[in-house]
Amino acid sequence: MKKKFIVPYMLAGAATFVGGLHFTESIASPINSEGQRYTIKSYEKLDNSSDSVLNVEEWAYTEPYAIKTIERKSDVLYIMSTGDTICRTGGTRAWRNNNPGNLAYGQFARAKGAIGKGGKFAVFPDYETGRKALEDLLLSDSYKNMTIASAIIKYAPPYENDVERYKRQLRRLTGVALDKKLCDLDSAEMKKITGAICVIEGWREGKIKGNTNNATMLASARTKAMMDTMQNCM
Repeated sequence: MKKKFIVPYMLAGAATFVGGLHFTESIASPINSEGQRYTIKSYEKLDNSSDSVLNVEEWAYTEPYAIKTIERKSDVLYIMSTGDTICRTGGTRAWRNNNPGNLAYGQFARAKGAIGKGGKFAVFPDYETGRKALEDLLLSDSYKNMTIASAIIKYAPPYENDVERYKRQLRRLTGVALDKKLCDLDSAEMKKITGAICVIEGWREGKIKGNTNNATMLASARTKAMMDTMQNCM
């Protein structure tokens, strides 16, 4: 996987020199003191170069990541950092939205990385971000002091779900007692609970259409975390 440098302003010209590194092209991406978004995409090492006109701030990765989504009927279009548009069609809503817990779209989901909305549910840029949002919700002030049984009623209310069936499935899949508080779960138990919720909510893959030649469709959790850090600095 190649690396790239992030700089705080737009680069001019076809090539730029930074302390022995020769940058050959640039693409749009966050960070600019004027609110614009630019980064360096690729570089090559130059020997004996003394030119240094830019202050390099940090490393990032070149793999593409989703920056926005658009809903088209039941399909979800992902706008990628590369400019590609990729469509997820078929499968379940959880899969199309990269939202394995089917979290509703709102302030919490946006704070946890949601980049759009599909139906009433949040759309996340990748599976890892969507699953982490589910775990963060269960450990939030709204849930953490509740028993698993009580949390299920709040998370999957009776007017939308068969709560008793949901409880039975969760108990069968995890082996964790439903009278245990979420805040008392160890990391292994929490992983079981979130995994079981993802199974119950439904995750069935459909088809991905569009340009997927450059890399995987959606960024890794590491890349997303890095983008979040950059956004916070803007």
